Amino acid sequence: MSFAQPIQTVEWWGVANAQAMIRFLLGIPEVVLYGCVVLIAVWFAMSIGLYWKTWRVGTHVNSLTNALRPFGDGVSSQRHDGLPLNVLDEIRSGCEKLDAVPREWWKAVNAHIEQYTSTNDVEGWLLTEKPRQLLPYEVVIGKNFNAAFFSAFPGMLTGAGLTLTFIAILLALYGVHY
Repeated sequence: MSFAQPIQTVEWWGVANAQAMIRFLLGIPEVVLYGCVVLIAVWFAMSIGLYWKTWRVGTHVNSLTNALRPFGDGVSSQRHDGLPLNVLDEIRSGCEKLDAVPREWWKAVNAHIEQYTSTNDVEGWLLTEKPRQLLPYEVVIGKNFNAAFFSAFPGMLTGAGLTLTFIAILLALYGVHY
């Protein structure tokens, strides 16, 4: 037995099944077929929308993170004494160039930066609140991503699919008489 023989068998089996599938699909009522096409189109559009919203929020978060990253690994004295004014001015000038959403996040953080004089008489600038309190989930993600709609979408698709199923059953049983 050669390797070509099983491939020919699979090809013949595939053609016969494809023809049977086409006959089956042509027997489905149009309303159900169109409904399925609409469901697939809506699913595809929602998938693209979900990807786009996720990408957009991720881009905003990454832009603010990238603007602050060069200043994140300061020396240990900066953690205790705060940032020098010249470093804070660099951060401020970099963050003013951000897009609207990350710039608003930066403004919320910047409003809670205050001057501090350490016990060593070193002047520095520190955050008065934790970053997670300044930029909670609701501000960063909640305002920019409608998670409730996207989490409800699978249920809506399931409901529409079940509706189409019952329509198909009703159409199939329409001509049945006892």
